Amino acid sequence: MEGQAPVNPLNGFKDYKLPTKLVIHLVDRPGSAQSEVRIGNLALARKHPDWIRFDMASRILGGGSTGRLFLDVREEKGLTYGVYSQMEPGQAPGTWTIWTKTKTKTTGEMLTALFGHIKKMRDEEPTQKEYDEVLTQAVGSFPLGIETADQIAGRVRTILTFGLPQDYWKTYRDEVRKVQITDIKTMARKYMHEIPVVVVVGRADKVEPQIKEVLPGATIVHYNTDLECTDKGNPLCAANQPKAALAPASAPAPAAAPVAAAPAPAAAPAAKK
Repeated sequence: MEGQAPVNPLNGFKDYKLPTKLVIHLVDRPGSAQSEVRIGNLALARKHPDWIRFDMASRILGGGSTGRLFLDVREEKGLTYGVYSQMEPGQAPGTWTIWTKTKTKTTGEMLTALFGHIKKMRDEEPTQKEYDEVLTQAVGSFPLGIETADQIAGRVRTILTFGLPQDYWKTYRDEVRKVQITDIKTMARKYMHEIPVVVVVGRADKVEPQIKEVLPGATIVHYNTDLECTDKGNPLCAANQPKAALAPASAPAPAAAPVAAAPAPAAAPAAKK
């Protein structure tokens, strides 16, 4: 097929402001026996040169059964059956997220454990054993991801979608081996934010007191299961109302990234109606 794909307007947003205050988005799901928990933040674009190094850090924290989260939160504390951290690629900054679920009564304990692990990643170097295990896994598992035609096509699609070098996968294992143990804390401090975005879905009447106890400085914003913000007058609700996305208040977004200003002409015809 000839031609090029249209420019993704999100690519204009190269920078973003980090949150300065912890906000917990609490979705009330009456009768729920468990709480779903997501903690994360915007991180980096897929083609960013830090991608492989941060991937190593994310794997040490929660890449699987040898990750810190699995060994501690599941095996030692028994708070969940599964807890992981993962990176979601994007042309513009993608996301980094910890996701898990736990019993309603242990939601506070789970939040304490997760924030504790983020802090540890940011403050301390991994052990040599942790580093060696993740390095071996990343290098050793690579051939398993290019065994089938579908897998190979997926790798090609990644190169084309995110504008990676044509030899990206050819040199991938060499680049992984270049990651130093000292890079891990650096990447954690750079991309695992100490004030992340937090979403908890569960019984608000049981969960909210726990949140207030373990995260006393956090602001809690409430939603129903239709994701409608139920805090009347709370300015943090406005951006989450369906109608707000169509309101003139959304206009300042292009100003934060001039490259993304191209959509503006599309709004002009609407103003003539």
